[in-house]
Amino acid sequence: MSRRITRRKINASCLVLLSVVFWALVSISEAALFDTAFLTGWTLATLVVLLALLNGKKKIPFIPIGSSVNWLQFHIYAGLFACLIFGLHIRWGIPTGNFEALLAMVFLLTAVSGLMGLIISRTIPKQLTSQGEPILFERIPALIADLREDCEAIVLNSVAASNSRTVANFYMERMSPYFYNANHIFSQTLLSDRSRRQISEEIFSIKKFGGDSDSKFLGQLLDKLHQKAHLDYEYKSQALLKGWLFLHIPATFTLLLLVVIHLITVHAFDGSL
Repeated sequence: MSRRITRRKINASCLVLLSVVFWALVSISEAALFDTAFLTGWTLATLVVLLALLNGKKKIPFIPIGSSVNWLQFHIYAGLFACLIFGLHIRWGIPTGNFEALLAMVFLLTAVSGLMGLIISRTIPKQLTSQGEPILFERIPALIADLREDCEAIVLNSVAASNSRTVANFYMERMSPYFYNANHIFSQTLLSDRSRRQISEEIFSIKKFGGDSDSKFLGQLLDKLHQKAHLDYEYKSQALLKGWLFLHIPATFTLLLLVVIHLITVHAFDGSL
């Protein structure tokens, strides 16, 4: 842990130092009336290419070009540095041309999705570990289906044992939508558990005035409710861990394509091609 913290401090210090030096270089060049677009543009284009190579490293991990950990660290800090270069390149303003505006939007989408991914990958695994043994993502829908079957069996047993439909009616009206409808999984934040709490409070309220038999079956349903809430938490957490890449990777390669077009267009018009 201490080595990791030390490494991050060193990387952050190098990023700050490099940023200050580059910013000073651009400022001095502008003061001398030099056009800094060439410097910032090619620096940014180089960084975009290098950042896109991280996905290539994931595809071919057996090639000895550095560890994945080092590549990820480079990706993070180079990405932050690219944001600075981008700001300098557009002079911290809003691009006026249609293509330039599109390019800027795609860059911002790539940067924001990357930052989201960094936060997600740093926080969610710790939260999942604190909740116990992680569950395989692909097994969660089947486990939820098993819980529904267990709940329906509990309801049938309650009707047979007490000749009352109190538990059955409550399950059909309040709990069944919670177990069958997946929309609520993403309707709240990761730390929110409002739906489960509301149903739990209603169960405790019914248990106060119900018979011993109903109370026993309601307690069993409450246990299944807690298990369902845990599976929902696992599902949406792991979905976020996997899902942000479906935004970041396409945005990265779209950005790479637009950068190439932008470079060709710019140099075609300035006569260098």
